[in-house]
Amino acid sequence: MLCAWQLRRDSSSSGWPSCYSSCVDPKTVVLRAGSSFRKNGTIIEIAEVKPFPGYDDPPFDKDVAYMKTAKPIEFSETMQPIALPPKSRAVRGDSEIVVSGWGRTRQGASSIPDRLMAVKLPVVNFFQCFLVYPTVLTSNMFCSGNFFLGGKSTCQGDSGGAAIQDNMAVGIVSFGRGCGQALSPSVFADIASPILRDFITENTGL
Repeated sequence: MLCAWQLRRDSSSSGWPSCYSSCVDPKTVVLRAGSSFRKNGTIIEIAEVKPFPGYDDPPFDKDVAYMKTAKPIEFSETMQPIALPPKSRAVRGDSEIVVSGWGRTRQGASSIPDRLMAVKLPVVNFFQCFLVYPTVLTSNMFCSGNFFLGGKSTCQGDSGGAAIQDNMAVGIVSFGRGCGQALSPSVFADIASPILRDFITENTGL
């Protein structure tokens, strides 16, 4: 299984990538770093994967896990960590994020791209997003995409990918309804949400 990941900034370079919560068995996770091509780069052995203990209660909520590498990661020009946001930092509805992932580039596509893709998306106001997902959206999430027109968005296979804002990893691709559909924004786990940020800090020290 290929899991998109984010490498936490850590002075000891111990390596604490993040992953969405359905990635739980180290034997099924391939962590490949140092290249934007799917079959290049360096494969890094994973020693431990731990999902948030309350994941999916309520459904889709707290969609985060951490992965611990078997050995410290040696950073290079092509392999760098990224900072995390402070706890409770808001992802504002009038801002933009950059999302990366290995997912399909259109609804119903039969294959995933060979190279890591990225897209800039507007953040959707929480109230608007709640109108679309009233039974599942929580304060541990935020949404993005063109709310009324659709178009650019995340798609199948992007789960676990990073949402970047102000040079920080602020979110993790979680779920959505189709790909680029109108009135169907993409939903992200909000890394700065107190309950998620505390989980990361308590388990990784970051």
